[in-house]
Amino acid sequence: VPVVGDVFDVAFKANRRNLTMLTKYYHDNPERPSLGFGLVVVGLLFLGLFIALIWGVVWLLSWLWSGLF
Repeated sequence: VPVVGDVFDVAFKANRRNLTMLTKYYHDNPERPSLGFGLVVVGLLFLGLFIALIWGVVWLLSWLWSGLF
């Protein structure tokens, strides 16, 4: 059990350090970037990935269907 405690201490200290760095960053830079454009780009990427996945499944099923008959 001592190893688990050591791992927890390391992770907790790293998280506390990250929180301190983020707090300092947002305190020093009150102007936060907008998520609008990035959200649109990520949404379009996921939409493209979804369309490609659907197209791939349809193509694979049609290929398998033509091979069976």
